Amino acid sequence: MNTTVKTASAAVGSVPTIASPVMFKQASAVLNAAGTAQILKIAKAAKNAKRVVIIGHAAALTNISEFRFAISRERANVVKAALVKAGVTATIEIVAQSDNQPVKTQKTESAQAKNRRADVYIFG
Repeated sequence: MNTTVKTASAAVGSVPTIASPVMFKQASAVLNAAGTAQILKIAKAAKNAKRVVIIGHAAALTNISEFRFAISRERANVVKAALVKAGVTATIEIVAQSDNQPVKTQKTESAQAKNRRADVYIFG
């Protein structure tokens, strides 16, 4: 798994984006070992950040839209709590996207597994 941090230029300045999102199991917002390791890398990258935005996502394998929004919000909250625990002092905003920004659109379990994630954006 690629867990490096890449930097891209944007209108607001230098905006590092995390190459690998924090991934979750189906219907879960619990961090696994890989997620915890990714949190530590993100926390290190966000050490001097002013603002962090966490966007929670969900797979599209259930027809219950309320669940998809709830699980995406919970994933973002779990990542926020873990970053605070790891020492991130920046203002942290969360966004729940449900299944509105899929990485994969195929309705297979393996494709939808890539959509169960939280993306983190760090603003310097």
